[in-house]
Amino acid sequence: MAIQVVCPGCKKSFSVDDKFAGKTGPCPKCKTKITIPEKKPEVTIHAPDEFSGGGKGTTGKLLLKPIARQETHVKPAMVAIIGGSIVAAIAWALVVRWLGPSPGEERSWAYILFAGTGLLLVSPPLAVAAYTFLRDVDLEAYRGKQLYLRALCARWST
Repeated sequence: MAIQVVCPGCKKSFSVDDKFAGKTGPCPKCKTKITIPEKKPEVTIHAPDEFSGGGKGTTGKLLLKPIARQETHVKPAMVAIIGGSIVAAIAWALVVRWLGPSPGEERSWAYILFAGTGLLLVSPPLAVAAYTFLRDVDLEAYRGKQLYLRALCARWST
């Protein structure tokens, strides 16, 4: 390997053969005396042949096919269900608040059952919305049966 040298006189950079390491000689351009530095030890890293070229075989073709991701397609019906569930959640909260006990009164079992039923009806569509829109883009989206099971169980997993 060649040694890189910069002339202190004309600031020209050039390569010198290893056999001149530690010797003094003139610059080829301006004839200023230059001392060639000693050769430094070099580290060479070799990758295995089967992995060179990013997973390509001897023919140059990829050994493995890239993973094809499926994009989540939002349908108008899904948007309507999610929007409706958000409106229903707000309406249910207002109804529960309006029908609720006055400050200082105890809550009845009927009131607690009424409020809990609304929560069970509104939670799954909101969980579907969260898994559909608020997901990590690096991970594959939940779809179909897996999505709906997660939405139903989201209430009890937290």
